[in-house]
Amino acid sequence: MRFERLLAGAAAAALMAGSALAQSGGSMSGSMQPNSPNGAGSMQSPAGAAQPYAPPPTTGGMAQPSDTGGNMTGDATSGGSMGAMSGASFTPIRPMPASNIIATLTASGEFTKLLAALKDTNLTDLIATHPNLTLFAPTDAAFAALPPGQLDMLMKSPPQLQAILTYHLVAATIKPTDVMGHAAGKVPTAAKKSITLDGSGPTLKADTASVLQPGVTASNGIIYPIDKVLTPPAV
Repeated sequence: MRFERLLAGAAAAALMAGSALAQSGGSMSGSMQPNSPNGAGSMQSPAGAAQPYAPPPTTGGMAQPSDTGGNMTGDATSGGSMGAMSGASFTPIRPMPASNIIATLTASGEFTKLLAALKDTNLTDLIATHPNLTLFAPTDAAFAALPPGQLDMLMKSPPQLQAILTYHLVAATIKPTDVMGHAAGKVPTAAKKSITLDGSGPTLKADTASVLQPGVTASNGIIYPIDKVLTPPAV
């Protein structure tokens, strides 16, 4: 998994600080912007920060949408999923390179629950305007597969919900070619906890979730629709 100068923990913390400002009704200051608007390749990791994991190539192929569901639950050690799809169909997102991540998700119609959750945690503007992001986006079917009442409970606890949503967000653009054909490796998220990406098999994986459509380009980043809602690993 070769990420071009992928932002490490300090940069993810800066993005999280920006989301905290959004929560309080503020806006991101210039000091929280990436060093360059030209993509992750020109974004420098802070001195002394942990270097991105780059495992050796494997023989894994290109990720394909998965049509299989499961009943996998969260893993308190490495992160996992809070629910699994039960064979629900997925209509691929139409790439909208001129539209931001939020507009692209809205046009799809497959992410109404995710968009509502982002709005309730004041993350919508951040994800719409911050450049060079990667969002692992659970579909409506993924949210519907959560245990009964769990989503309602989370919607009543914005801090807890925000912690889950920012675990799906990476402060760098991760292209499918960065992951496909490479062994599993950890990447820091905006929740300050690492997600495991695995491109060694026929389906690209984010923790235990399957990527349904690899790398949908938006104007400010890349979207990976996934079939499960991820839960951060325990502290």
